[in-house]
Amino acid sequence: MKRWLELRRLVGLRRFVGLRWLVGLRWFVGTLCLVGLFDSAPVGANDWENPVFEEADAAVRAALTALEESRPGEVSAHELFTLFTVSSKDRPRDPRFSNVRRRVVESFLVTLPAYLENDPKARRTLESFLAEVEDEKARIGSTVERFGYPSLPGLTYLKLVENVEELQRDGRPSSGRREQIQGVTYYCRYVVIPLSYITPQRLEQLRGSALDPHVDVNATLREWERDSFRVMLSTFRHELVHVFTNASLGPPRYRDRQQYPTWFLEGSAAFLAADPHAGLSEDYKGYQNLFFYLVESYGVEPLRAFFEHILSGATVGESLETTYGIESASDLREKEASWRSRQEAVGAVLAITLLLVVVLSLTARLIPVFGSLQLWLAVTLGYSAFSGFCEKTQALNGANAVRAQQVILVAVAAYLAFRGIRSVRRSRRAK
Repeated sequence: MKRWLELRRLVGLRRFVGLRWLVGLRWFVGTLCLVGLFDSAPVGANDWENPVFEEADAAVRAALTALEESRPGEVSAHELFTLFTVSSKDRPRDPRFSNVRRRVVESFLVTLPAYLENDPKARRTLESFLAEVEDEKARIGSTVERFGYPSLPGLTYLKLVENVEELQRDGRPSSGRREQIQGVTYYCRYVVIPLSYITPQRLEQLRGSALDPHVDVNATLREWERDSFRVMLSTFRHELVHVFTNASLGPPRYRDRQQYPTWFLEGSAAFLAADPHAGLSEDYKGYQNLFFYLVESYGVEPLRAFFEHILSGATVGESLETTYGIESASDLREKEASWRSRQEAVGAVLAITLLLVVVLSLTARLIPVFGSLQLWLAVTLGYSAFSGFCEKTQALNGANAVRAQQVILVAVAAYLAFRGIRSVRRSRRAK
């Protein structure tokens, strides 16, 4: 009986506490909603390193409130948020924003110097670029989703500068985030891109050669501008991968270079953004090659699992060992170098075989030319189907695209082998 009374008192107490807890929770949630409504607090991660706002107006209100609380000369995510959000329209007398214009392009809040809108050439580049940004984000979003990334809620903050030289002069620290010549991502979702990769020095050199009859200055400049725009879009895609990765990891995880090293962050960006390999620095080529090795040697699904483990909370080292049985980054580099050497050796053997086939066909006439070439091509395509070539070229389109290309290569190889064998048999019968 005593135990029964104690149990009833305990249950009653729990009901009372539970009721008070529920009422308190409802009051707390309501208060948070009011704070979000009136004070424009970030939705999601309440952190200036990753401010998640769905609407530009809410972001601007929060930035103006943050501006009142910031200290002059402070360099932080708090201050960076205001510099990527506030324009001269909001603070016309503040010298920091007096020449800043703001554009909102769907999920991008874009700030840029006012004079860029007044320059006809810069304005054309600006409008062409802004017409592409949402499509490029959708493209990168589809790619990273195939490798287990979540969607990216909220705005991305994009600051445009005049040229790559202006970007290099920006000495603002990136809080451990990487800086490179072509673009930079600060914290989780602040991106800086130059509108032109043609430096003033190069323009002066080109104008100086105007008297040279062998140099068409206008044609050369148009070619440079086309190349510059391609680099701009490629750099933008690279930085978007950083935004997806940093925002998915979230602060403070993404800043930990011990757990998420540079080779992973830069290699994944170069791989997932499909950076042109030839245009990368030697370090970046090495980072990208590590991901080429993983997908070519092991396939698309293990690479997806590798990313999923990391985004679920595992470190890069833990995921590398769990997914591939590779204990460290140094082991990964050794395996990649060894595998690459074997691939090059096979390529050399195929090239030498082709040379022998041509020589024996055209000089000694021991084998028919077309039949032997068809057999060589059949062997080459069959090897390519399962050597990692399909993974390298189609991995970003998903495992099904890889399998489809493999089927096509095998089918073509089988057809060529059939034709080649028949040609060789006919040649022998004729002799």
